[in-house]
Amino acid sequence: MKKFLFIFILSLIGICSANAQVLTFRSQAYCQKTINSYGSWSSWSNWESCNVPITINLNNDQVIIYSKRTQYYQIYNYSNSYYDSGAECVDYNFYDQDGDRGIMTLVIKPNGQSEIYIRFADIQWAYIVIRT
Repeated sequence: MKKFLFIFILSLIGICSANAQVLTFRSQAYCQKTINSYGSWSSWSNWESCNVPITINLNNDQVIIYSKRTQYYQIYNYSNSYYDSGAECVDYNFYDQDGDRGIMTLVIKPNGQSEIYIRFADIQWAYIVIRT
C-alpha cells in the first residue's frame, strides 16, 4: 500500500509540474515603435487598451498571441533570467509564422505588473499583461 501511495504521489507531482509549464496571460494594453525614415527608432506610441489572451507553452516551445491576426512564435533558444531595474526578465529567441526571427522578453516587475516585449529588426511592440 505504501508503495502504491508513493507512486501515486510521484505521478501527481509530475502532472502538476507539466501543467506549470503553460503560462496564460491577458493583455490590458499595448504600444509599439518602429524604425523611422532616418533609420532610428521612433518613440513608443501611447498605450492603447486591449484584451488579448496570450499563451506561453514551454512544453512545446510556443507562444500564441490571440490578437486580430493570431501571432505564432516558435521558441528556439531561452536565455537565463536576469534583473533589470529590479524587474526579473527572461529572453526568448523565436521564429514567427512567416519565418522572421525576433526576441521576446517577459518582464516581471517587483510590484507584480508583467510586460511582454516583442522585438524584430524594424518594429517592436509591448503588452502589459496579467497572469490568468
